[in-house]
Amino acid sequence: MALGVPVVASEIGGLSEIVTHELTGLLVPSGDAMALSAACKRLVDDPDLKDAIVRAAREMVFERYSINSIGKQWMEMYQSLIDQQ
Repeated sequence: MALGVPVVASEIGGLSEIVTHELTGLLVPSGDAMALSAACKRLVDDPDLKDAIVRAAREMVFERYSINSIGKQWMEMYQSLIDQQ
């Protein structure tokens, strides 16, 4: 996502927490090779969709997972632990 590559992922585990279908990537049912193939073809056939997904995914990654964002989340967690004492 951070490298500008559109994501097609299976709807398993925590992937759906990171990939929002048709916004930051495409989600397909686990084990469904036809759906995976169709999703990849869809991105090839629809460059506007691919570009929109790439933009939204990069924005989300840098907003949510940048060093500054992660550092801020850790500091907030530490502060909440200190405040509980």
